[in-house]
This record gives sequence, structure tokens and C-alpha cells, in this order.
Amino acid sequence: MAHSKPTLSFTQSMPSRLMTYLGFIPISLASFAMIWGYLLGSGLPTKLSQMSSSDLFMHTSFFQTAMDPSIPPFFCGFVSSLAILALIPYAESLRSKDFRPRNDHLLDRIVLNPFLTNAVAQMFGGAFMYPLYWASFICSGEARKYPAQASHSEIPQAEAEALLFSFVLGFILPSTLMKFFPNHSYIVTLWWAFPLTITLLQYLYITFRPKISSPTSAKSLERAYFLTQGTYLIAFLFSTVFHLSTLIPMFNPIRTSLPRLINLLVPPLRILPPTPSPVVALQIMQVDSLFLFAGAIMMTLIAFPRSWKEAGKLAAWNVFGVVVCGTGGAIAGVWMWREWRLMGERRAVDNTHLPKSPRP
Repeated sequence: MAHSKPTLSFTQSMPSRLMTYLGFIPISLASFAMIWGYLLGSGLPTKLSQMSSSDLFMHTSFFQTAMDPSIPPFFCGFVSSLAILALIPYAESLRSKDFRPRNDHLLDRIVLNPFLTNAVAQMFGGAFMYPLYWASFICSGEARKYPAQASHSEIPQAEAEALLFSFVLGFILPSTLMKFFPNHSYIVTLWWAFPLTITLLQYLYITFRPKISSPTSAKSLERAYFLTQGTYLIAFLFSTVFHLSTLIPMFNPIRTSLPRLINLLVPPLRILPPTPSPVVALQIMQVDSLFLFAGAIMMTLIAFPRSWKEAGKLAAWNVFGVVVCGTGGAIAGVWMWREWRLMGERRAVDNTHLPKSPRP
């Protein structure tokens, strides 16, 4: 009797390290090439250097230019959606060190460093760095696609508290202040330096917490779960509120057309001089946003679904979430769902002592 060939499941057919990087690296390189093409073609760096005294303040001048009132408030929506992406590397790095899926590759150790990821993103663009982060996130096993990998995936209570504390003070607060006080360069600089401030605030909280608070109790894992979900919820609400507050005033059924919306969201292929500096800054942010969030959405569809049906549901949520809640809200929703799934599978694995998944 003829034997039928075994078919690979959705999970077993996940791409290899090489295929994963080949999927994400072009996004990184394309965004880098387009952004620098815009910069060099427009002469914007020269104009920014005349406005500032150092490279640090050139970044501040660029972001202030991107918030010029003469152009649509695209930058505010970008910052609100960036919140969850800034948060994810810090959250993932805080998971229990008792069991790491297979994070033994030197490249993964470098790329998955949360400070490095966000610092490089702030210097060279999120669309350049985050695709590399997603590739390492998937290849290292940190995405935890196997149910058995949920074991020890929790974020301890002290670290969850530090995550919430540092995220609110290090990102949410300066981002909100920047929206209302865009002309204050020190606020813009504080926001730009959020990788450093979040890292520092986390370190200070974890260092001094034992001196100002009681030790964690037997229910600390449950509390840590709700603290983590609460942090994701803040990112979700932050993105949704800013998304709607930016989009609704701009939407006029009479004046709004599909070409106008496309021009707002999709940058031109090249800049024709002379183009005003605020318009150039807007178009650069459009490029960064397009590649950055496209890569993040692609990652959620590669790393998390365990069946084609689940992949379809995630795709449907991403479409709905991007429209209603902004891209950041959509991604935050996926991360909240993943945290809920990890919690349930973690309990099942720890209770039944399932064997750990084999190292691919």
C-alpha cells in the first residue's frame, strides 16, 4: 500500500534563519537607502547643521521640523505608534532567565539588546533597525512559537513594575509633552533620548525597590502578568487616542479623497528640489513609518500564528486595528493576546511537565 508523504504543519514550516533574514534585511536596506536618498537629495542635513551646534541637536532640529504646523501632524501619530515598538525589546529582555529558548547566537545577543535596538533606531531610523530585531527575535526562539516554550516565559513582578515605571516616565511623558510643547528643544531631546532614560529608570527602580517595598509574595507572578498587560494597555490606548485625535480633525468627507489620503501616508519615490524642509521631514517620516510598521505587521504574521486559520484572524485584526487604533494599537493588541496565550500555556506546561521543544 502506498504511503502518503507527511505534510508539514504551519509551525513546522517556519522559515530558517537564512530565510528569515532574507525576508527582513531588504526592508532595512530599502528604508536606509530611501531615507538617505531623501536627505542628500534635499540638502536637509546642511540646513539642520546651520540650526544646531552638534549632531545631537541636529536630530532635535529634525524632529521639530517634522512638527512644523505648515504640514499635517503625521509625526504625532508616528510617535504614538512607536510606543509599543519601543516597549517590546525591553519587555522581552525582562522575561525569566531560567529558560531561554535558544538565544545562543552572538548576533541575536547583540541585536536583541533593548538599549542598542532603540538607540540605533533613534540614530538611523526605526525602519533600519527593527527589521533586524524582528529577524533575531524569530530566529532566537524568543517569539516562543511552540507551546512548551511558554515555560518560564513570565516577567517577574519587580521587573514588570520597573517596565511600567520606566515606560511611562521615559516614553509616554516626554511624548505627551512634546505634542503640546513642540518648540521646546529640551523636551524633544528628552524624547529622542528615551532609550537611555528608560534603561536608566529601569536600573534605578530595580536597584532601589528592595529598600522601599516589601518582597514579592506567592501571588507575584499573577500580579506581574497584570502589570505587564497594563503596560501594553497603556501603549494601546496611547496609540489609539493619538491616532484618532490626529485623524478625525483631518477627515472631511467633502474634501478628503483617496489620493489625498495616499499622499498623506505614502511618500513620493524621490524629492524634487526645491522642497521646503518641513515637507522633506514629513516625507522622511513617511518612509520610516511605512517600512517600520510594515515589518512589524509582517513579523506578527510570521512568528505567532500556529495555524492558517489563526494567521487569517491575526491578519484581519491587523487591518481593522490599523484603521481604528493606529498601527501601534494594532501591534499592542497582538502583544496583549500573545501575553494572554503565553500565560495559559505556561500554566499548562508547568503543571504537566511537558518536555521542552527540541532545538531546531
